Amino acid sequence: MEAKRPLVIIGKGAAYSRAEHELRLLLVRANLPFLPTPMGKGVLPDDHPLCVAAARSRALKEADVILLVGARLNWILHFGKPPRLNENVKIIQVDISPEEMSNNVPAHVMLCGNAKSVIKQLLDALCDIGFKGVDPLGNWWSTLRNKIDYNTKLSQSLASQESVPMNFYCAYKQITDYIPRDAIVVNEGANTMDIGRTVVKTHFPRHR
Repeated sequence: MEAKRPLVIIGKGAAYSRAEHELRLLLVRANLPFLPTPMGKGVLPDDHPLCVAAARSRALKEADVILLVGARLNWILHFGKPPRLNENVKIIQVDISPEEMSNNVPAHVMLCGNAKSVIKQLLDALCDIGFKGVDPLGNWWSTLRNKIDYNTKLSQSLASQESVPMNFYCAYKQITDYIPRDAIVVNEGANTMDIGRTVVKTHFPRHR
C-alpha cells in the first residue's frame, strides 16, 4: 500500500499453476509493472503494455517492493542482492514450496500456496480495501518508460547492423520476423539465451 516503486516478477510457478487470468486482473487493475523470468514469459504477453522487460535492470535496481510470484531468487534474478537490486527492497514472496521462502534474502511477507489461489485472494483483498494502484503518469512509470524507449532504440540499432560476422540482435531479427505468434520457443546457451530472452517475444503461457 505504501510502495512508491512496486514491481511484480512472474516466474514459472505462476505458469505451472495457470495463474494467467488472476495475474492479468491484478496487474491491470493496479497498473503494476511486471517482469517475467525466462520460463515465466508468456503468462502475460511480452508485448503487454505493463511489461517492463526492456527496462529490466532499472526496474530491479529501483523497485522498493517486489511481489515475487512463483520465481526463485537465483542467478537469473542476481540472488535478490545489491547492487543489482535495491538493498532496501521488500519482498512479498508467493510460492508453493515452503523451502523456497527467504532463499538468499529474507522475504518480508511469505504467502505459501498455489500461485493461482494466492493471487485471487490477494486481488479480492485489494479490491475490498480500495487499493488504487500505481499512477500511470507518476514518476515510477515515467522512469520505466524512458528506459524502455532508450533500450528499444538501442536494440533496433543493433538489429539493423549488417556486420560480418552477424551479431546476435541481427540474427534474432531474421528469425523473429518469421516466428508464429503461438510458437513454442526453446532457447539455450549463454549469449544465445541471454539476448534471446529479451528479443524473442512469448505471447502465450507455457510456450517457452
